[in-house]
Amino acid sequence: EARALRDIMDAKKNRLKAYNAIHAFSQLWKTPYGIRLTLPPIYSEVTRVGLAGVYALGRRFGTRYRLGSI
Repeated sequence: EARALRDIMDAKKNRLKAYNAIHAFSQLWKTPYGIRLTLPPIYSEVTRVGLAGVYALGRRFGTRYRLGSI
């Protein structure tokens, strides 16, 4: 599964802006960079987009998602 996903993303890398994986365990919107001590310069943008997703899901389905790093 991971290899197939990697191949698809590699084939579309010039058109791909984001990737979102849906997991059934909990209502969490996870961001990368959880194991690093310093955050990348784009982390505020990652957070902004993640919060937009959390709010949109809440408005659409009435569910409460939490944003956090992996």
